[in-house]
Amino acid sequence: MTRQRILFVVSALTILLGIGWIWSFLSPIFDPNEAKVLNPVLVVLGVVFLLVGWGLFRRNEFALELGFWSWFTSLILNALSSAILLSKIGSLAEARNLIATVILLGLIAVQLFVVIFLSQQETKRLFISDSAKKVETSGE
Repeated sequence: MTRQRILFVVSALTILLGIGWIWSFLSPIFDPNEAKVLNPVLVVLGVVFLLVGWGLFRRNEFALELGFWSWFTSLILNALSSAILLSKIGSLAEARNLIATVILLGLIAVQLFVVIFLSQQETKRLFISDSAKKVETSGE
């Protein structure tokens, strides 16, 4: 895959993650058995990830930086929550626990890949504007 296609996939994943955060915010409304408590942090995170995904799609430099820090924060929080969850699980022998562990580790691996991809210099070069590219090539 080329770097541009990977960037497209990362922006799509970021938009899907934003939709997931917003769905997590709205899910108590649709569950009749759950208390109707809405967490505004989830909708803020959802909107941030939606804007970052759209900015990555449009190759906005600020979206690249905000996307890196958003994905990095999400990686840290997911790693900590996975560690807490794994410490509460008594044994991994049960199939349910094993499946949950594999899913969490896969999610952490995807987040780590996105953080590394967004921090690379070659990816940052995709976000340089056309006028800056002309100045850069004429200066060489």
